[in-house]
Amino acid sequence: MRKNGHRGISVGTILMVCLSVLVMVGTVRVIRYLSGGTDHHLTEQLMTMDFSEVLPERTIDEIPIQQTVAAPRLSAAVPVQATPEPAGGQVHLTFGGTIALETAVRQSGYYSDTRLYDFSEILSLVTDDIRSDFSMAPLENLVVPDAKVSDLIAPDAVMGMLTAGGFDGVALGFGKIYDRGFEALRSTVQSAQNRGLTVFGAYTNEGEAALSSHIRTIGNVKVALLHYTESLSSAGRKCLRKDGNSFAVPLLEQAAQDISIVRSLGAQVVVVSVNWGTAGKAEVTSAQKKLAAGLCAAGADVIIGNGPRRVQTVEWISSERGDGTKCTALCAYSLGCLLSSSTKDSALQSILLHVDITVDEKGSVSVRATYTPTFTWRYKLENLMQYRVLAANGIVPDGMSTDQQKKMATALASVEKRLKGSAAEIESE
Repeated sequence: MRKNGHRGISVGTILMVCLSVLVMVGTVRVIRYLSGGTDHHLTEQLMTMDFSEVLPERTIDEIPIQQTVAAPRLSAAVPVQATPEPAGGQVHLTFGGTIALETAVRQSGYYSDTRLYDFSEILSLVTDDIRSDFSMAPLENLVVPDAKVSDLIAPDAVMGMLTAGGFDGVALGFGKIYDRGFEALRSTVQSAQNRGLTVFGAYTNEGEAALSSHIRTIGNVKVALLHYTESLSSAGRKCLRKDGNSFAVPLLEQAAQDISIVRSLGAQVVVVSVNWGTAGKAEVTSAQKKLAAGLCAAGADVIIGNGPRRVQTVEWISSERGDGTKCTALCAYSLGCLLSSSTKDSALQSILLHVDITVDEKGSVSVRATYTPTFTWRYKLENLMQYRVLAANGIVPDGMSTDQQKKMATALASVEKRLKGSAAEIESE
């Protein structure tokens, strides 16, 4: 009967192998002695030969474990070359007010014959005012293919409107960004990216959310552009807790730490965009002021607010950092509503904020702000309301009714009154 298990090599066989090795070594030594040679290389080769194939297997318990130390990722002998800081430069940024493609605006861009949407003309009259080294605006809509459109869910063409209007980036972080869960956020982000827009405040993976990806060199200045949402709706918070995608929507509570990190990564200028405040409120709240002071103390140079959908003041704020250093920042609490379906006079007015930043050779930062007041012109065409955003202090377009001209003048006067004596001067036409 055949036995199961491994058959080892007998002790006699091992002894014979050892004797054979000794005989071979001895023979080599005799030959070398007779020939007068002193090279023992061959002997060393024989002495180090591997005879594992003829020796019995050893169990795991018999094999000694050799401790190893992982090699460092960078050898100390290899110098690491730091990226040289830009010597200084200038950058011109433009920020727009809130865009909400609600029902009436959405219907204005629908063409029944093709069943397609086109909103490319809505911002065409302010495109020249929008274009700059980098421009961005907040969008309070989701883009979800095959979902029923509504005040919250807009067709993909809304992103085409932004690019046609001259915007380079879009801030997607707002209270309802996560109301439909991660898939809705992802489709919205992808819609913007497919149009060539840089997305802020909503991310589909940790790589997109990485702070290093939000530092860009513009006009020879390393600028960090960050966007935060003060709070999510109850539905959004519930979905976010369920999904566990904490990277998807940066909340304002983490801004101070992030600012410190981007500074350590070489950012010379930090711009913080934030969705905060109370919808419909023109006065800056004490909570906004407190949060702005905290952002300034953390190291923000420029703070751009949105959310209230009303124009709020622009001012210089001062604070003190942890080390006692005095600091200042430009804060625009809210730029108003660049586009919505609301018929309220206050919802038809907004500003495009232009921020000129200069960094000198020593790294000192100086900021200057101007603004273009905007007005949403509404008129009917084939029983549908049409929308055009234009400069409120610009030329009255052909075909504008007397009533709309009066509303445009009211919008201009209201914005000028709100920003009189503020940190931003009006752009002259």
